[in-house]
Amino acid sequence: LQFILDPSSIPTPGTAVFNWPLSKVIITQYFGGTEFAKRNAAVYGGRAYHPGIDMGTPTGSKIFAPLAGTVRATGNTDAVPGCYSWGKWTLIDHSNGLSTLYAHQSVISVVPGQHVATNEVIGYSGSTGYSTGPHLHLTVYAKNGVTVRRF
Repeated sequence: LQFILDPSSIPTPGTAVFNWPLSKVIITQYFGGTEFAKRNAAVYGGRAYHPGIDMGTPTGSKIFAPLAGTVRATGNTDAVPGCYSWGKWTLIDHSNGLSTLYAHQSVISVVPGQHVATNEVIGYSGSTGYSTGPHLHLTVYAKNGVTVRRF
């Protein structure tokens, strides 16, 4: 992943770049070479690493935008035969040069092009796609490092 980030957008120590997208955060899988990712590398395109974090939460929990931004895309991989990875997902571009992806939603509450405010509800958690139970998958990308392709 190659990205360009304006150094002035990096927060000072002790400050956060984003708010948490859930009101209660319980991380159930971390980023990187987790044991689950190693056992299920085929799920991750043959790579034995998890490209984000998973937060366990009951189905129907509100998902909040962690920072203001614009919804770049939404989708549902369950609607594409043989492609069940993220299920219902949302991608938001933020002004700090980063984009955030939210996957496995039960309901998507935003549309592409919509501006969202910090802490605005963007959807509800679920267990769509390749999922072992209700949770929210969150990945942070460099904004110009993400290409959305339609099938």
